[in-house]
Amino acid sequence: MCKIKDILGIIENEVMSSIRFDEQVADTNEIDAYSTFDKFFIPPDYEGHNWILYIKDVDSKNKLMKFAINKKNEYSGQVTSYEINFIRKLLVNLWPCLDDDKTSLKNLSPYYIQLAICDFVNAEKKEEQKGIYVNNTKELNLLLNNLDIWSQRTYEGERVEMVFVIPKSSHINSQDNTENESKSETICINDVIKEDFMAPIANVGYSAILLDRDCNICKHISLDTDTTKLTNYPVPYKMNSFINYLNQRDEFKQCLVIALIENGDILLIRDNILQFARRRGQWHLFNNTVLDFLMGSDSISSMLYNAILDVSFAHTGGCIGVWEMDKNSLTDAQLDNLFKIFDINDIYDLDVKRQLESYCVQKKIKIKTDKKPWKRSALRKIIGTEMNISNSSFARKKVQELLGIDGAMLLDKNGNIIAVGAIVQIDGGSATGGRLAATQSLAKHGIAIKVSEDGKITGFCQKKPEEEVFNLG
Repeated sequence: MCKIKDILGIIENEVMSSIRFDEQVADTNEIDAYSTFDKFFIPPDYEGHNWILYIKDVDSKNKLMKFAINKKNEYSGQVTSYEINFIRKLLVNLWPCLDDDKTSLKNLSPYYIQLAICDFVNAEKKEEQKGIYVNNTKELNLLLNNLDIWSQRTYEGERVEMVFVIPKSSHINSQDNTENESKSETICINDVIKEDFMAPIANVGYSAILLDRDCNICKHISLDTDTTKLTNYPVPYKMNSFINYLNQRDEFKQCLVIALIENGDILLIRDNILQFARRRGQWHLFNNTVLDFLMGSDSISSMLYNAILDVSFAHTGGCIGVWEMDKNSLTDAQLDNLFKIFDINDIYDLDVKRQLESYCVQKKIKIKTDKKPWKRSALRKIIGTEMNISNSSFARKKVQELLGIDGAMLLDKNGNIIAVGAIVQIDGGSATGGRLAATQSLAKHGIAIKVSEDGKITGFCQKKPEEEVFNLG
């Protein structure tokens, strides 16, 4: 039989890697105050998000166990109510593992984790009927299982994509788009999804299948929207146009979107935000506010989050740094940092390059000859005159493609592009991989984010540049 600490370890290591459960001693007053709960209890939010979890130990006469819920390090921000609500669902669904002495927790946990995710995206509180998408969470769970099977299959030699939309509205049902003689028929998506004829239908970014609350098929949805005026939502780029389309129609606003994309990742998007993705055989929680603690909640942090999300799901890999500097008023120390870490010819902002050249002349530093002038000229043409990624005129897709270039991108604190595809000078004798070492080198002067080709996102910051601040996916 597994222990409570094993369950908390699964939550820490497999699902919410930035969370830590610190065991503490529960005093008598706390036991008296919270003696009415059944198995576990998370009291309401304290000031400063000091969350406490109380669990009744099943092995010893109602002994109370107390855990403080924290971030793994001081630079990761605070535990959010969003994360706490998901922990509640995980605990409820993982609890049966305590009673199972035949199967290991490692084998059981993926099943219960997916059930918890289904409960969470369906509604944070089941009693609030207004927020429920699916009447039977088991159908949602079965749909995810079927998509996982398709993620490992091909159709006519090609990987399969599928998108399903489930609105909050209870007025949409499977008979709305049916001929009169077939009004009484209902077809659950799980009864037909394994069939080959489903493979070419509902391609990511272009179309979807509308389902009702019982996961019955309602109708086909085709993308028809003005793509020149898009809102950038925290979802992978190829889903952004479709989420915009849904938000232009009242009946589809704040819907649940389930997507299998070409690379085999399964996405769960709720209220226009990517909340979970299944990749490499595991579910991962995504938090679109992860950069706000480091950068402040503004257009730069949201645009940067979207950019790393796009690179993650494009599986191209990338490295980006944001330094605490303003390109229009660089100090000698900042110019010195730029010179030490970058080749001056990799600096694409001409104003910054001129300041750096002047600094080198002043310090009598020899400037290297540019061995690839054609690369610089071509990239300046591609980037264009607009050099700030937070401006609405800067195309989101362009940011993704520039980040996919081998090398690193550097921004100043206002979102101006300083360098693209730049080779980063790293400390000699580094034992880490090249991209990780480059990211940690950039983090010495601000924040830096590495996106691996397998999609994992890892963030670092100036206070401890070699320590992970967060990781996603």
